[in-house]
Amino acid sequence: MTSLRGNIDKNTLSTVLKNLISSIDNAITEADNMGFDTLAYSLPTSFGVRKLPDVDAQLVIYYEVLRMCRTPETEGGKGFINTTIDTKSCPPVLHLRWIGGLKPEEKTKMSNYIVMCSTPVDTKKELATLNEKLNQLPSKNRTLAK
Repeated sequence: MTSLRGNIDKNTLSTVLKNLISSIDNAITEADNMGFDTLAYSLPTSFGVRKLPDVDAQLVIYYEVLRMCRTPETEGGKGFINTTIDTKSCPPVLHLRWIGGLKPEEKTKMSNYIVMCSTPVDTKKELATLNEKLNQLPSKNRTLAK
């Protein structure tokens, strides 16, 4: 964390920061589980850190949150490079965006496995067979495959 001078309650500041990051992590998980790839998170403005005015606490905490979110995972951060903060809104809003879906290496691994386990298929023959079966259905249920 940022180096602070004086008798500032660094333990409280550290706890506030840890709890805020945990809360943001939970909101990200919830949004991701619901199928979203963005999050707008309202940040607190008052922190109650002794001997540190809220305006200074905001500066330290917002800085640390942004740094943690934007730092790559390989360097101990969260890896959300598309992270911004809107300080003009009241309260300030942290905006995060992530890439949804599978990671490229997961897609490649799964695709290769499926190809390895697949048997060659004659697509034209399969479609012809499907269309033949569809033609045997009553006309109201018929939709030809293409």
